Formats: sequence, C-alpha cells, structure tokens
Amino acid sequence: RVGGYRLFHVDGGHYAEAALHDINSAACALVPGGVVLVDDLHNLGWPGVQEGFHRYMVMEPRARQLVPFLYSGRLFLTTPGYASAYRGKILRAFPKLRTEKLYETDVILAPPHLLSPTVQDFVDLAGADQLQA
Repeated sequence: RVGGYRLFHVDGGHYAEAALHDINSAACALVPGGVVLVDDLHNLGWPGVQEGFHRYMVMEPRARQLVPFLYSGRLFLTTPGYASAYRGKILRAFPKLRTEKLYETDVILAPPHLLSPTVQDFVDLAGADQLQA
C-alpha cells in the first residue's frame, strides 16, 4: 500500500544519501495530491540536500514520481497531475508571482517574505476535499 500522508516535511539528514533516502521515503508515504516540503535545498551549508534532491529527480526508476510546483524558501513537490492544480490556486491568490522551469515543469518562485505558507494555509489553499488532478 502506498501513502497515507497529505503533507510530509523533509528536514533530516543533510548529506546526499540521507536527503535522497528521505525524499524517496516521503514520496512513498504520500496520498495522491500530497505535498513534500524539502528544507535547506539552497542552504550553502548543506550542499548534500541539493545533491540528494537532484539525484532523486533523475533516478530511474523512482519509487514514486514527484513534481515541483512552488519554491518559497522550501521546495514543494506533489504527485503527478496535482502540480498544475496547486500552481493554479496559488497564482490566482498571488497573481504577481512568477514561474521558472525546473525539470521541465513550472515552479512558482515566492520569496518567503511574500509567501511563507503554514500547514493551515496549505489545507485552505488546497481546499482539502476539492483539489483534483
């Protein structure tokens, strides 16, 4: 059985193997449309987190695919099909935010001082039971 969590925050081991393992484990623990937050992705003190993330994204085969959709000090990823739904809701709420490509998908760039979502914000924005891929 895959998944059970709607939100999973990865902020554990900061070396490449630990980050890769943590992201992979989080991906396997999600329900469809669940979100993984990866902390310290661009922290210069922890380059292993970035290496682990990129290794996960190019790994073949991955245990479960994740798609990035938001960067706001943390990288937010979700299961395929849901990234565009999340992105649409966020951009409707914050139309001045811009996107950049990461692994061939649009990722919203939101400076933490403009958008620093809490768990409740995520639940409200997702519309919990209404979000569809």
